[in-house]
Amino acid sequence: MDINVIFSFWLVSILFVLTPGADWAYTISAGIAGDKIIPAVSGLLLGHLIAALIVVVGLGAILASHVMLMKFLTLFGALYVVWIAVSLYKNPPVPAVYNGAASELGETPLKWMKKGFIISGLNPKVMLLFLALLPQFVFPSFSFSITEQLLVLSVIHLIGCGFVYWFIGVSARKILSNNPALAIKFGRLSAIILFILGSLMLFDSAQKLLVHLQ
Repeated sequence: MDINVIFSFWLVSILFVLTPGADWAYTISAGIAGDKIIPAVSGLLLGHLIAALIVVVGLGAILASHVMLMKFLTLFGALYVVWIAVSLYKNPPVPAVYNGAASELGETPLKWMKKGFIISGLNPKVMLLFLALLPQFVFPSFSFSITEQLLVLSVIHLIGCGFVYWFIGVSARKILSNNPALAIKFGRLSAIILFILGSLMLFDSAQKLLVHLQ
């Protein structure tokens, strides 16, 4: 593959990742919780990976042809993001050193991973990124097959995601770990941002579903 193509894709991909959104809010909450950064980021990356694999194996076209299924999935994802936001606000994560008992969202790393997966895996923007962006950087004339090119680009995106999300979580932990009161406020602010984003996703998904049913 051409190094210029790889660099161009990386640049567009990393700009997408650097745009604050639901994934940022969730990663910050994981950082505040202390030891939940890795499972939370792993869940987010797993969602991105599934979206990438769907495109790579050609299922993206299948989902695109089943409009109702895609709309119901995005509606469910939006509802779940809103539920996570409400739970985060009610039980904001606090720095682990001050947290004698695990919060509701921090009981197990598996729960943090699962919620991260839902946030990214059912986020229509993630699927749209792969459906719209990946084909732009694939060229049949290259020595690599189209599938191999898609896989390489997907891996590059996942590496960028992992680094950015990990950095956000570690930064949140270092900045807020010695100030539990500020950490709670910041956690609730993240929950509010997550709620707003989830509500916008929910409104958009519901509106599109209603239009399709009419």
